[in-house]
Amino acid sequence: MAIPYFAQLMSGSRVLHFILSIPSSIFSYIIAVILGLFFLRLFFYFLWALKKWKHIEKISFNDLEKIRLATNQKLPFFTIFIPALDESEVIANTILKMASIDYPLNLYQIQVIVDEKEKLRAKSDQITTRNVVEQMIHKFKNQLPELKLSFIEVPYDFDGKIGGKCINQEVPSTKGRGLNYALSNIPSETDFCVFFDAEAVPNSDSFLAVAKHYLLDNKKLIFQLPVYQIRNFWSLSAFCKIAALGQCFSHQYVLPFIFLFMPFLGGTNMFIHRSLIEDSEGFDNSILTEDTEFGVRLYTNFNQGAVFLPYPSTEQTPATIKSYYRQRYRWGYGLMQTLKKLFLELKDKNLDKEKRWRIKKIIASLAIHGPVDWAIYYPLILAATSLFILRIFKIIFSSFVLYRFSSMVVIPWNPLNDLLSFVVVLIPIPSFILLSLLLRHYWKDINFTGHNKKEIYHQLIALGLFMFFIAPIIASFYVFPFVHACFNYLKNPNRRAIWVKTKRTRETLA
Repeated sequence: MAIPYFAQLMSGSRVLHFILSIPSSIFSYIIAVILGLFFLRLFFYFLWALKKWKHIEKISFNDLEKIRLATNQKLPFFTIFIPALDESEVIANTILKMASIDYPLNLYQIQVIVDEKEKLRAKSDQITTRNVVEQMIHKFKNQLPELKLSFIEVPYDFDGKIGGKCINQEVPSTKGRGLNYALSNIPSETDFCVFFDAEAVPNSDSFLAVAKHYLLDNKKLIFQLPVYQIRNFWSLSAFCKIAALGQCFSHQYVLPFIFLFMPFLGGTNMFIHRSLIEDSEGFDNSILTEDTEFGVRLYTNFNQGAVFLPYPSTEQTPATIKSYYRQRYRWGYGLMQTLKKLFLELKDKNLDKEKRWRIKKIIASLAIHGPVDWAIYYPLILAATSLFILRIFKIIFSSFVLYRFSSMVVIPWNPLNDLLSFVVVLIPIPSFILLSLLLRHYWKDINFTGHNKKEIYHQLIALGLFMFFIAPIIASFYVFPFVHACFNYLKNPNRRAIWVKTKRTRETLA
């Protein structure tokens, strides 16, 4: 008797009638169509980028020698810069990987950029990044004496500008500040400055590929290679596992298309000719995404855009939702800072016509793929999530309670709407299949050291449950940090956000 009474009571509610009407309204169909267009756009990116990945060259040093002799040039010398603040847990593995790249040892060197503040605040028994690097230098003296490995220690009071000075008071540590200190004295033999994050594992063929493309065309002075942030997959929360797979897909299939009209630099796995760095002012230490701003400036000042080469490196991704939020918030805020700097530069009446046009072009590109994209996509995802929940509610309430008592039906029965509701509820199934395909595709890039089969099996089960029951409800959070950063910046553009270092996952030497 309780169920019929409850159904009859609720059937007279206008609020309930309105709620149950939403999933069947024209509004829901519009949301579905627009989201469908977004996914079609991703599918187009995927199809377009396939040609970049279909025939990846396997380049040998002999091939490079033939090109060198034919063009009467010398092979480029690479100096690898690795900014490493509080990176003692991962830097040893990174150095080992850098030492095993497929390129002559006499034609590259590794410089790890450490911060004096890490040493000053360390406890007596604490191992710092500098300590680990010194241990690796000693190790290679005996095992691989040809390798040039050194460290550069940034003074605690360095002002952060390229060619800058010490000001006798502590200056906040940022990646750009450390890089500018190192770039103030680029080794004389250097042709290309190469930038990697402290936990990066490079593709062993990447240096050969850059050298080949540069020898064939000396006008190519910037190379950006993709990065798969998935190596610590088994140390991630379920939310961050999905984010890691999405980032891999983005760098592999979206980035090549973006490069057609936007000079993106990702801050790692990038190669920049020393002439461009010497002619520029280094990295802007006041902007959170110093790499993006630097790439934009190289384009507007020198008309130089990055060449995309399909030789991915691997890195870690933030392990928790909090770390994910902080990293993406920094990316979003830094992009807004870059846009503001470009708008201010446009006010210069002495700008030549070509540079003004390039600035306007890059403003449009950054805006479309930044705040405009976020402003459209975020409300759509929120609406889609709400519709998903409402359709489930409608199925449970209307189908199993009200439809049983035909005289009390709140929403008239409609086969098309009910079928659509059923399809929407099953959306996690194709999402799970796509996730499985992505995981299989990037499986080889994951670090399995220290993780047994039983643990991996349990994590995969947990990920599947997350995909079915939680991911559809919190999907909007993936883009929320960007929207939040944009909103905060527009609210107070003069407030400087604080740089927060992404926490790493401890890695065992491979």
